[in-house]
Amino acid sequence: MAANSSARVVTNTGASRDLMIYEYKTVVTFGDTNAEGNMGHDRYASLFGKARELLALEFIPNFKNEAGKIFLLKTRSANYDYRRDFFFGDRISVRMTVTQVNHASFSLKAEFVNEETDTVHAIGEQLIAYADMNGKPVGLPKELKNLLMTVTANIR
Repeated sequence: MAANSSARVVTNTGASRDLMIYEYKTVVTFGDTNAEGNMGHDRYASLFGKARELLALEFIPNFKNEAGKIFLLKTRSANYDYRRDFFFGDRISVRMTVTQVNHASFSLKAEFVNEETDTVHAIGEQLIAYADMNGKPVGLPKELKNLLMTVTANIR
């Protein structure tokens, strides 16, 4: 992906709700494409992970200093629905939202949108477990759970 990537939080106000979205922007490069000339399916997972980490750096207190040292965020499941291909030079907006918060986990959804056409090319979802350093799921810290619930409440 191109080095001039950017990330930001946007709020879309609809008729019935405000939608809090974490947006990560990038451009498809030759290194992202496969033998067919389109962006390889593995790049969607990579983009999802990058957006997820940037979201965490911005919103989870002390994430930079504690992730991998005090707690782990373990991907328990991942699903991608591919609708259209991206090609070299396409500008992608990865629009991520928190969709569900449970005792020891939370779910994220990302839409991979072509910026020029505003068309959704793929949708990804991941279930993330909060775990101790042995990989055992443990309850989300109160502060993190409250933060995630606040964001989730704004998208329902």
